[in-house]
Amino acid sequence: MTGYEILKRAADLLGYRDAAGDEDLDTGTKKSAHEYLNRVLFDIAFIGNKEYTPISSLEEETGDFSPAEQEAIIYGLCMWLSFSVSDGEKNSVFTHLYNSRRTALTRTAQIKDTIPNPEG
Repeated sequence: MTGYEILKRAADLLGYRDAAGDEDLDTGTKKSAHEYLNRVLFDIAFIGNKEYTPISSLEEETGDFSPAEQEAIIYGLCMWLSFSVSDGEKNSVFTHLYNSRRTALTRTAQIKDTIPNPEG
């Protein structure tokens, strides 16, 4: 996916559309979306043990991410965009969604089943 495709999907989820169906985001927010997207890409790449390469524009491909990682990236961008426009209600929802998707991406190699011993 390109950065612009992720931005379009985030604007759809947030409901930030005008009557013509275009993103209803001001120019400053669109410029900030590039920085926000790079923050989220770094976070998801780190979780997935992938090499992080920042994108220089929204027209670039974001990299090789799984569908679950792409979903987390979209929710992360929604979180940052809603924060930047002071939309507290949507920010709360998308912060929760992003954090739950991030957590789902982490993998535990081994789960150890133990019974607590109060004697140490």
